[in-house]
Amino acid sequence: MKIISKQKLKAYEIYSYLKQNDEEKVIQAFEKFEKGHKGNFLGSIYFNAAEAYFRSSEYAKAYRIYDKFISKYSYMTEAGHARLRMALISDIQDRPKNVVLELYKHAINRSQNSDVSLEARIRYVGLRTIRKISPSEQDSETRVFLDKGTNRKLSQNLERLLWQVRLRSFVVDRKYEEALSFLTALPISGMNLSDKKVFEDDGAEIVYGLIDDYFKKSDYSNLVRIWEIYKT
Repeated sequence: MKIISKQKLKAYEIYSYLKQNDEEKVIQAFEKFEKGHKGNFLGSIYFNAAEAYFRSSEYAKAYRIYDKFISKYSYMTEAGHARLRMALISDIQDRPKNVVLELYKHAINRSQNSDVSLEARIRYVGLRTIRKISPSEQDSETRVFLDKGTNRKLSQNLERLLWQVRLRSFVVDRKYEEALSFLTALPISGMNLSDKKVFEDDGAEIVYGLIDDYFKKSDYSNLVRIWEIYKT
């Protein structure tokens, strides 16, 4: 404590709390430190405090501190992650779509981290082509962003986000047979309950879409066949 600055000690303390997933202690430590100190803080203090606010759903505070972090430490590799968080916060808060899309584009273009860039691309495609009521041909062309580029292993959350967006793209295009083939290839049985429910709910929509298509074509034998296979 004699040879290390108070700010660096606080940075280690905040990081340790965040590593233990104790966001409440991170926020308490940051707010107390912020009241007693003026001037710029170390980048890690800003970033980890913003992350704690984000995880605690205090989005306005998280956005403000991420923005401050980027304005002072845009050269740090974590700046890309901060830009992605700012875009996601804007998305969660239902800000105008053109604003959110622009923030995702910033995260895509300015990130040095390939996973951050891929997540930004996935969410960009989701907002532009899956959650839009009438996507244009130009919108649909952005689905090329869903190509992860290599066979590198993705984190579980990122991989499942990519699966979901690809699956939903089949659903909104009413390509139900392709959607069903894609869904049955996914390891749903090994997922946790909340993730499993998301994909099973999509599966219900896919089966209903197939039944509806067969009904409109008067193809009742296939209609009944699909129902009997997937009704449970």
